Amino acid sequence: QNLKRATIAIEADLRSNQADQIGQAERRLQKLTENAPAYWPAVFLLSDYLMLRSESLLRNGRFQAAAKAAEKAVLLMPRNAEARLILASALIRLGQLEPAIIQLEQARKDLPRHWMIPYRLSEALMRAGRADESLEALRSSAEIHPSNPEIQARLRSMESRLSGPQ
Repeated sequence: QNLKRATIAIEADLRSNQADQIGQAERRLQKLTENAPAYWPAVFLLSDYLMLRSESLLRNGRFQAAAKAAEKAVLLMPRNAEARLILASALIRLGQLEPAIIQLEQARKDLPRHWMIPYRLSEALMRAGRADESLEALRSSAEIHPSNPEIQARLRSMESRLSGPQ
């Protein structure tokens, strides 16, 4: 019961717009999950908070910090495909392509029908010089979300480039 009340209070502080309250809440939540690692509501809350934080950092171009926050979320919830997707996005921006590919391949196993995972995998594979695998991943994304015009345009462009004169 005390864990539940503490988690609810921390969640309220995390939702505030005051940086000092958010920082304190994050530290309290981290301590709570360390002291009670089997209390899943707190673990879920911390993982979700870290994912949201890493997304914000990613949008603001703070790729190293985004990768660190997303990595913590993945460590808390190893089967969280969305956290792996965010981590991979940060790693791609940092030029760490092979670790990004590994994260995306695991995310794809955990959440096979999420179109953004093979889409981002295609990007990482292309940057790594693995064009055929990139095309295959992009086709997979198009199969999952056939009405997405961005995927279709990228697929046409990639197929055209790869089938053109060598």
